[in-house]
Amino acid sequence: MARKNPADRIKDLQDQMKKLEQQLKEQEKKRDEELGKIFREEWGIEDSETAKLIIDSLKSDVETLIKTLDNKPKTDGTREEKLVSQSS
Repeated sequence: MARKNPADRIKDLQDQMKKLEQQLKEQEKKRDEELGKIFREEWGIEDSETAKLIIDSLKSDVETLIKTLDNKPKTDGTREEKLVSQSS
């Protein structure tokens, strides 16, 4: 089998990068949709304006909570367990 020339290898790598960038965008979109679903289901938020108001009002509390969770020793590594144990 003949080896590919450098120009062909570069083209192949560029094609792979495009595919990976598309996969990344798809995964980010999926994550964002899942997060939106959680807000809608758990808090009954149905519009962006309400969501933004709630997020803005809770931002400092959430930042504090995240810092606290990051400094706590890990048990099984799940944030959910950390959140549940901290809110008890």
